[in-house]
Amino acid sequence: MGNTLFYIGGTKGGVGKSFVSMALIDFLLSRYHGKKQTMLIETDSTNPDVAKIYSKKIPTETVALDETETAWLNLARIIYEHQDKFMVLNTAKGNSGITQFGKMFQSSLEDCGIKLVTFWPMNRQVDSVDHLLEYLKIIDYGQIFPIRNNYYGAAEDFVILNNRLTKGKDKQLFLSRFSMDDVMDFPSLNDLFSLKMYSERVAIEDIPEQLIFFERALFNSWREKVYKMFEITGYFVDSSEEGEGE
Repeated sequence: MGNTLFYIGGTKGGVGKSFVSMALIDFLLSRYHGKKQTMLIETDSTNPDVAKIYSKKIPTETVALDETETAWLNLARIIYEHQDKFMVLNTAKGNSGITQFGKMFQSSLEDCGIKLVTFWPMNRQVDSVDHLLEYLKIIDYGQIFPIRNNYYGAAEDFVILNNRLTKGKDKQLFLSRFSMDDVMDFPSLNDLFSLKMYSERVAIEDIPEQLIFFERALFNSWREKVYKMFEITGYFVDSSEEGEGE
C-alpha cells in the first residue's frame, strides 16, 4: 500500500472523529499485525482521548496543531520520520490551520510520495456538510470517504448531506472527489461500551475480555461491522499481498 497518512477530519466537535480514529487503529492492527506498523499522530491537545488510550499500544506523537508555522513544521517532521508506518492523524475541533497551510501540506505529501486518505465523520447538521465542502476546496489530493455517523441516525436520516450530494448546487464539486458509493456508515456503538473506552481508557481490542457473554457478542458484532466498513472502501489490500510487498 505504500506510505499512507490517514487523516481523520470533520472539523466540528461531536461527530465521532476520535471513535473513527480508534476504530481505524484497531482495524489496521488486526489486519496488518506483524507486517506493517501503525502509529497515531494526536493533534487534539484539549481532549487527547485517543492518545491516552493508545499511547501504550502503538507509537504515538502529539502535536498541538494550530495556525502557526511551527506547529505545521512539527507535523511535517513527524510524518517524514514515520512514513514507513501507517499513520493515523486524529484532528481536533476547528480547522487547525488547514485553511492557511493546507495547500503547502498537500504539496509536501505529494513531493514525498505519501498517500493521503481522508475519513470525514459527520453528524446530521448543515455545518457538518459545509465543513466538508470547505475541506474539498482546499485539499484536492488523495481519496476521501465521508462517513455518516449512525449514532446520530440511519443513512436515510442524513437528509441535508444526501440532498446536497444528489441535487444541491455543490453536487459537482462533491462528486468530483468521491462517488456515492464512497459515502460510508459508521455503526452506532452502545453507550455502555463507549463509556468504558473513555472513562477507563480501554483500547478496542481489550474490551471483549472485560465483558460477559451477551455484551461480548454485541461488541464483537459492532467491531465486525466497523471492519466491513473499512473493507468495502476497496482501499485495503489483502494482508498477504501487503506482506509480500514489504
